[in-house]
Amino acid sequence: CALNVYNPVRKIDISGRSPKPNLMSGCFPEFNVDYYGNDIGLISYRVKKWQDCSRECQNREGCKFWTWIKKDDVNSDLPCFLKSSDSGRNERGDQEGRLTISGSVNCA
Repeated sequence: CALNVYNPVRKIDISGRSPKPNLMSGCFPEFNVDYYGNDIGLISYRVKKWQDCSRECQNREGCKFWTWIKKDDVNSDLPCFLKSSDSGRNERGDQEGRLTISGSVNCA
């Protein structure tokens, strides 16, 4: 009998904090991943946290995924893109001064 143990890989953001996956909802935010294309809306260029972007997705009909982008510059844009699909999943790799986080509607 094999025992399956869940051991998520934790990725650290540029602030040194790691997101806590919501295991009950199936939420696993992906760091340095962009769900390219399939946009159904752009919420704002001032969404402060990825969790807020996920909540916006929950409130938009047809939204199933989202991508949020943070830059080191305090005055920079913080866009939240709402998505109908994650089919354009693109690993962005480490980018100087930029953090891209994507996830499902279940993340808030």
